[in-house]
Amino acid sequence: MKIPELLAPVGNMNHLKLAVYNGASSIYLSGKEFGARKYAENFSLEEIEEATKFAHLYNVKVYVTVNILIKEKEIPEVIDYIIKLYEIGIDGLLIQDVGLIRIVHEIIPNLPIHASTQLNIHNLEDVDWAKEMGIKRIVLPRELKLKEAKEITKYAHQNGIKVEMFLHGALCYSYSGHCLLSSYIGGRSGNRGRCAQPCRLKYSLCCENGNSLDENFLIESKRKYYLSPKDLSLYDDLERILFVDSLKIEGRMRNEEYVSVVVNTYRQALNKLRHNKHLPHNEELSLVFNRKFTRGHLLDNPNRIMNYKKPSNNGLFIGNVVDFNGKNTIKVELSGKTIPEKGDGILIEGKPLENSQRDTYGFELSIDPKFEDDFLVLKTIRENKNINIKIDNNSKVYISKRKAIKDETKQGLNGENHSYKKSVLDIDFKVNKNRYPIIKGHLKLGNGKTAELKYKGKNQWEEAINKPVDSKKIRENFNKTDNLPFYIKHVNVNYTDNLFTPMSNLNKLRRDFYQKLTEEIEESYIPKDLDKVKSNYKEYKNNYFKNRYSKTEKNCENKNLSIYINSLDALKEINKNPIFKRVYLEIPPNEMNILSENYKERFNINYCVNFIKKAYELSLDKDYNLVWMWPKVCCRDTINGLFKTLGILHKLDIYTDIMASNYRLAEILKNYNINVYGSQGLNLYNHETANSLNSFDILTISTELSKEDIKDLRSNSDTDKLEIVIGGILEAMITRKPIMSKKDIKNIRKELNIKISKDTDLNISIKDKNNHYYPVKGTITEDLYILYYERLSLIKELDYLNNIGMSNYAIDLRWESAENVNKISEIFRNALESLKNLDDLNQDLINNFWYNATQLNFNRQLQ
Repeated sequence: MKIPELLAPVGNMNHLKLAVYNGASSIYLSGKEFGARKYAENFSLEEIEEATKFAHLYNVKVYVTVNILIKEKEIPEVIDYIIKLYEIGIDGLLIQDVGLIRIVHEIIPNLPIHASTQLNIHNLEDVDWAKEMGIKRIVLPRELKLKEAKEITKYAHQNGIKVEMFLHGALCYSYSGHCLLSSYIGGRSGNRGRCAQPCRLKYSLCCENGNSLDENFLIESKRKYYLSPKDLSLYDDLERILFVDSLKIEGRMRNEEYVSVVVNTYRQALNKLRHNKHLPHNEELSLVFNRKFTRGHLLDNPNRIMNYKKPSNNGLFIGNVVDFNGKNTIKVELSGKTIPEKGDGILIEGKPLENSQRDTYGFELSIDPKFEDDFLVLKTIRENKNINIKIDNNSKVYISKRKAIKDETKQGLNGENHSYKKSVLDIDFKVNKNRYPIIKGHLKLGNGKTAELKYKGKNQWEEAINKPVDSKKIRENFNKTDNLPFYIKHVNVNYTDNLFTPMSNLNKLRRDFYQKLTEEIEESYIPKDLDKVKSNYKEYKNNYFKNRYSKTEKNCENKNLSIYINSLDALKEINKNPIFKRVYLEIPPNEMNILSENYKERFNINYCVNFIKKAYELSLDKDYNLVWMWPKVCCRDTINGLFKTLGILHKLDIYTDIMASNYRLAEILKNYNINVYGSQGLNLYNHETANSLNSFDILTISTELSKEDIKDLRSNSDTDKLEIVIGGILEAMITRKPIMSKKDIKNIRKELNIKISKDTDLNISIKDKNNHYYPVKGTITEDLYILYYERLSLIKELDYLNNIGMSNYAIDLRWESAENVNKISEIFRNALESLKNLDDLNQDLINNFWYNATQLNFNRQLQ
């Protein structure tokens, strides 16, 4: 049976040792810069070199993450950094930025590039694009279903691309790469490795004009964490996912116990599957960290993915309270065989006391618990005598920390109880005619590499007077591995002479031989084309600095304004005063109400054809280009539906341009002789990305960039292709996960005591602790939008944007009332044409329509 690579997370050197000793096939780590998880400890270049040498000695591959978006001014620095990584001999590079992928492939063609999950390889077209870009491995998005994952993997293998899948660890609420919530709230972007995880915070559910739905059933059922998923664990389904090449464990910010237990658990499981053995039930995964486990989108119903109750460690459930004496003695009826021990952490779920929100109580066991009448008796320690929650019978009890695991992990750092596979070493020993020892070593590494070494000792052996060295002593000596990961298969001693050397010399000879063999292993990973790479880099750098800022233009005269809408009523209003270059039209969902009991939006071809047909008829003979907005995330079913719809429309002689965020789709759509515009989903940060997406006629700049970033990007790019959104709604998230369970929906419908049809838009939103409302909107697929609580307005910055040569502008008025679309548009048009009284126009916008507006990261540097 084929067993995939087991890929482990490494945040520091201790993590590395534990991952290796517990059986990881490969590890992934990040440097201090240019990697996601900026709040992990991470590695300096010197530490990466040390880590790489250590891992390679144990046949473990090293992948380095550079999976963030790269700003224009960072390009030379990041390439210089990657070349240093290549010199070290790393085995692969994980990248998110499209432009960076292109540069790395051109400069360092022999460095394997892995496409980050942030790139959202959701379909076969994306695989074609990956092949064109020189990508050797793709990391599947965690939102794929099993059927989709199998289809993509099969197609990738046919195209010579390996596939990596997440196996265990945290899940994001949003599609990776499409979450801007942390960026918008505080300038800490997930696309820059600094996500503040606002998805793990409390929210309230609201509808209509901010009316809370939480005050009754939702608070009672403790559903407070609407954006917090459970943790992924595919342990019980391991045999079903062996079709991929690599199984990835998430968790570079986890502790040592997590790395040790999770890697070891899956290594033992994979070994059992290799020999067709049954997997035992496992509880240790729950003891190191879990938010409750889910099989994710891959195998679970979406309603089972979320943990609405708690965003932090859940621990292992062991039973319920049956008696509490009100002081320090708690009796527990166990639900299984696991018994807590002295030093373990205990967590009890109760109810909050008056004027308190705390509903859990934790303590550490100072003595081993005892049994009384088949019940387990727990004693709280003195430091935690004041129990600050209400504990009732049936309160749930968990082990939140296992002391034995912590102790075993400490021992594991010394390589005890290892699970790694040793390299096979054959040794031939002889003494030459000049009485110098000669050792030949043939090492077969687990990754298919071999290392050959012929070593001559430095000390000449002497004629023996009393006790000559015999072949048995030599063989015994070289059967010692000095704690190196070698398995000595044969020691062939071709020696019959009557010679002597001190045992200290023989020991030194063995150590010197192993040292040289270790250096030989390290050297085997060093690339042989460094001179060519450095020459490529020199040429690239010369061209980069030669052309840098060469495309700066001032005071652009021809300014174009485009608009995003998602209703035919808005289109009708626009037709009364058409002032736009392009109208980006998104088809709204067929069911407006995401609380409809049967809401599960699927791509409806007839509905989409009729909607675009009506829009086309409304736009005939108008001066603007009608652009059909396609979904930002397109799985196989969605793509099939889109192209079927397109084919029907063309048979009806209906042609529109298209906006997309799929890399390969632009090239395909060009064959239909239509213009293709790139949406914000392309995450455009730098000119190299723009150059890599040359099939698009327009590219939308990321809303995460500051004014300085935009200036740098514009100065190196073709000004006619760049467009910036200067006002309107902001998409904070796109998600495939539900905002609530079906049970919640049923209770809400009952609580509202009204008939909710599919056409009823209740204006659902979630409210944070600062009373900010984030609207939740449906799509023509099963995905949802979470919108930011403020509208964007860069009216006051239009003079600056004009001065740096921007010519294409857009406003996003989706979900805006039709009657306000033209009024708001006029304000932006007047501001753009006159570039005067911008403060007054911005205030007019706020006073009459939006109440508040933000410039987001435009005037602050994104972290």
